[in-house]
Amino acid sequence: MNFMINYLLEASIALVVLYLPFLLIARQTTFHRTNRFVLLVSVWVSLLLPFVNFSLPTVSTGIPVVFLKEIVVTANGQGAVIGDMPLRTLLFSGYLFISGCFFLFLPGKLLFSLLKIGQAEIIRQKGYTLVITRQQTSPFSFFGYIFCNPSNHSRHALDIIIQHEKAHISERHYLDLIFLEFVQVLFWFHPVLYLCKRSLKSIHEYQADQKTMQYTDRSHYLKLLYSESFRPQQSGLAHNFSYSPLKKRLKMMMKTPTNRYAGLLYFSWLPVIALLIIFLATNQVQAQNETGNKQVAVSVKNGKEAVQPSSSAPRLQEQEEEVFLVVDKLPQFPGGEQERMKFLSSHLSYPENAKQDSVQGTVYITFIIEKDGSITHTDILRGINPLLDEEALRVIELMPAWIPGELKGNKVRVRFNIPIQFKLK
Repeated sequence: MNFMINYLLEASIALVVLYLPFLLIARQTTFHRTNRFVLLVSVWVSLLLPFVNFSLPTVSTGIPVVFLKEIVVTANGQGAVIGDMPLRTLLFSGYLFISGCFFLFLPGKLLFSLLKIGQAEIIRQKGYTLVITRQQTSPFSFFGYIFCNPSNHSRHALDIIIQHEKAHISERHYLDLIFLEFVQVLFWFHPVLYLCKRSLKSIHEYQADQKTMQYTDRSHYLKLLYSESFRPQQSGLAHNFSYSPLKKRLKMMMKTPTNRYAGLLYFSWLPVIALLIIFLATNQVQAQNETGNKQVAVSVKNGKEAVQPSSSAPRLQEQEEEVFLVVDKLPQFPGGEQERMKFLSSHLSYPENAKQDSVQGTVYITFIIEKDGSITHTDILRGINPLLDEEALRVIELMPAWIPGELKGNKVRVRFNIPIQFKLK
């Protein structure tokens, strides 16, 4: 679940950032083919960028801060996990449900148009298939099919409409829409995706308008578009002849071709992509050179206040091998995170003397997972009471060997910190 959430977050950020140059620079130009290419590439880059991962080695000193989920030990001896975020799990389940609905509706959109083909008269022509319908909707194209009702149009108007829809088919605009429908299954919640989809459909119409006006008078073509705008529109994957907004199409048809040197502005996407790679696709692999007599300030995750080790904080002897914080593959408890929490919950107990003295609080334990998975250098990072400190330390040392962490295919030593909260009520 965490991987999927991180993926959706990074891809969403990339989609927003890559759409901005189009919004600010490209959408008013007449480079329709280039704009179509840029939008599609922007979506593809957004989808793939979270899988790109570069490691930048840096060296630092001190104890690395990798906090595992906190566990609470109550006075009745039962352990409970803090940090599972049931709300997040519920929201993620809702996301998967809605994504599943979008996925199931997609074949329905395809079948809806295919059923219309089976119920209508078909005339096969070179480069397309004309589907004669009796519906009153505006003509539209779907894959290699053009749907129209000839009784609604004069012969000349029908020729113009067919030229327009043939342009959609020859440019294979339907492939763009199908691709975005699949992307929408994952990113149905993202408003920028719908903006991309709308912009791409507008570009499709600009391209089709540009080709159609080579065969007809502009004023007659505009009148035909206007008259068709009053007819019902076909939704879904189809390209409607009178796709709105007509005002934008009219302005684009009347627009003077953009100066070719303005195309240099498209290179602005390159530094944008480079910045996204730097911020989203790079990890700093920190080699921790631990030395003795060093006091360390440790920041607790999830917005908790910083924890300053007391004078009893562990003083580590210099190690021959590095201890890592960020690795390609983190160490894993046998059976996974759920088994780790189950192990701690079943072995931790609240010391009776601590109960009687009303002692409670959070003990911070630090330990290293060695290359063979064994647990070493267990110590109290910050304690609250000898009884509680010893109980937390005892259970951590009881843990079985972990599956070791890996960096670039090699097993490495990784340090973890874990908060264990003892709570009376």
